[in-house]
Amino acid sequence: SWLDKIERADKDRFMVLRMGSNFTMQPPTRTAAENLLKETQGYKYAGLEIAVESGYIVASRVVDELIKNWDLYEDTIPTSE
Repeated sequence: SWLDKIERADKDRFMVLRMGSNFTMQPPTRTAAENLLKETQGYKYAGLEIAVESGYIVASRVVDELIKNWDLYEDTIPTSE
């Protein structure tokens, strides 16, 4: 990538998150009826809010871990194990 070439990012340390939400079940803050109503009131992406929130929860845990233990990860690329 361009950022890797100018040494502003490391292509080996790139994290991709794919977010989604369960469209057959409403979020815990809404009833099923409220969720369906939102979809018919101009909210074309009723699952977007919950999907973005889920992505933030996951990504922030990874970033917090990297920052907290940067001395460990500075020279070692994290793995899933």
